[in-house]
Amino acid sequence: LAHAESTDPAHALSWCCDDYRPRSLQQFHLVLWLALQLVGLLCQASLLSEISANLAAFEATLAEHCASARLGRGGFCLGPRWNVSLSSVLHFSPVRGQDKDDFDVVLPEAQAFGPFRVASVPPTFLLGVEPLPPNAGARWRAQVVPGQWSPPPLPPMEREGEYFHVVKGTRSMSGVPWSGSVSVLAGTSGEAQVRVTAVDPHIEHLEEIHQQRQCSFEQSWENFSFRHNGQHHMVLARTQFAMRLFLAASCIVVAVMLSRATCSMGGTNGALLRRVIVLKCLAQDFPQQICIVAYMYGWYATNGLRCQMCLFHPLHCGQESPLHWTNLLACAATALSAASSQLLIKAKAKTARPAWDDGHDEDCVAGVFRFALVCLSVLPFLTAIYLSPMWFHYDHIVLVMFVTALPCVSGWLMLCCGWLLVVFKDGFDESL
Repeated sequence: LAHAESTDPAHALSWCCDDYRPRSLQQFHLVLWLALQLVGLLCQASLLSEISANLAAFEATLAEHCASARLGRGGFCLGPRWNVSLSSVLHFSPVRGQDKDDFDVVLPEAQAFGPFRVASVPPTFLLGVEPLPPNAGARWRAQVVPGQWSPPPLPPMEREGEYFHVVKGTRSMSGVPWSGSVSVLAGTSGEAQVRVTAVDPHIEHLEEIHQQRQCSFEQSWENFSFRHNGQHHMVLARTQFAMRLFLAASCIVVAVMLSRATCSMGGTNGALLRRVIVLKCLAQDFPQQICIVAYMYGWYATNGLRCQMCLFHPLHCGQESPLHWTNLLACAATALSAASSQLLIKAKAKTARPAWDDGHDEDCVAGVFRFALVCLSVLPFLTAIYLSPMWFHYDHIVLVMFVTALPCVSGWLMLCCGWLLVVFKDGFDESL
């Protein structure tokens, strides 16, 4: 199998494009590839260290600020930074029709709650509305108003069942008492009870958080408090596990090939290197790109874990690029390792052609094939860059999407339609 053409990826690539032939890999190819892998190992270890440190810091923050006290059945965190400004239960007594056979029930239009004060500037607080059993699924409408403002400056909320929402006012609303009302609309039987809770955050750098372009205080607070339902934490934890596996696999592959580097580069070693390059690209480099993208999404994305850490640690509130130099090196090393399949093939020697055939068509096809192969190798990175405006806020969005559109489309076409070339190649050759 080590010498069979049927298991040699270089022959498979050259079969797909007749303008290429398998390259005979020499000692310097192995040394060059090993050097790239060693740099990649260092970058992987650095990236894994960063992921582990960030995940440990976030889980420590969770343990400190979301350990025991909770609000509601969903488990909304109530840590030492949160002050309960209001907690009251509203009772809605049913009023039956005057006819004894009339079972229609009419609930009062609204029950008032408050007043309560919040100390944050600008005023920001969590408002929780919890219909209690047996009417936990009741539909309700809530309105909250600062002071004597008329008409109410904030829109009403209408939901079904338990719901927590972060209310944010303006500076002009600071220092005034807040009050509100709740109306039960439907979904009750008999007397209904609704618990209303207002929680005020005691955060000194609250205004700095509100100025964040990447972070919404309201959504970050909700994501942090509902950590069991938060996908950012889950994504980062799974990414850490996968990166550990990839780092171990890289160490094994590099150790095996490094032992071969001390030997002469015979045919057996060259054939082994070709198979290792493709196997590593498929089994590690390609999924590792997905993991790196997942880490950047989980930590740096809008209202991700970095934004949630900003709630408690001002150090995380500064502008921090996902592609700082360590992450950029890790991305570059992974992309180069994935694209090293280019070493497997080389252009065929040009033969004599008729005077009317300048060979430009064949050169164009060969160039397109190499370009599509590279795009396929780094497809996760290309896709993430193209879709990054959905997760990140930065300038030059149109330019980024324009530059990556063609490579991204080429990679996806190669992935989705490349099998057509394998299946119908004989028919294409006959037609030509």
